[in-house]
Formats: sequence, C-alpha cells, structure tokens
Amino acid sequence: MTERLQQVLAKLGQLDPAQQDIIADLVEHKLEELEEQEWDAIVSKPNVRHALRRMAAAACEQEAKGETEEGGWEAE
Repeated sequence: MTERLQQVLAKLGQLDPAQQDIIADLVEHKLEELEEQEWDAIVSKPNVRHALRRMAAAACEQEAKGETEEGGWEAE
C-alpha cells in the first residue's frame, strides 16, 4: 500500500460512519470501473478477439448439433 493511500485511509477513519460508507461506495465503483477497463484492454487485443470468435463459433456448432445441455457451469 502506498504512503499516500495510507494517509488518506487515516483521514477516512476520522469521518463518521455514514461518510465512510459514502467514500466506500465511491471507491468500490471506481474499482469496478478499473476492472472493466482491464477486461476491455484484454479482449480488445486481436489475438484474444480471434480466439473468442473461434470459441463462440465452436459453441454455436455444438448447440446446433445438440451437443450442449442446460445447467451452466459447475465447480468441482
């Protein structure tokens, strides 16, 4: 954690809980935006876009052949 962030967090600790929640919402929103930007950067690369198109075509082909089933993903 940077020194600047530590300083800001120390100041936030002095705010009342409602103000802290407002700041937490703002930070959470910004983190979500940053994560979305990271994904956009990843999927905008030509090789990734090509791979995603191939995967989508394969999935459509499997669906057309009746090789898919309802249920989504399961973690083992």
